Amino acid sequence: PELILKDIAVIENELRAYDATLLERPRILVPTKLDLWAEDSEERAAILKALATTQRPIVPISAATGENLKALIEQTSRLCFRAKSETMT
Repeated sequence: PELILKDIAVIENELRAYDATLLERPRILVPTKLDLWAEDSEERAAILKALATTQRPIVPISAATGENLKALIEQTSRLCFRAKSETMT
């Protein structure tokens, strides 16, 4: 789990270096390969707990099985709608 948080920090640093305003935009954390995670595994629980510390929406998905893809689309739509509403006010 610590490696995942380090990876997120690296990506955020790259965004900051490219254009710091990108960090102001809403983001969703999308861990992939959900089909490979044992549902009751300690590792899965630890990963999700670590990701929760980022205080960002988390939608784990499996492209192979399609699991949670609808949830990802819905979450993305909500963020886009919210961002659009905020720019109109």
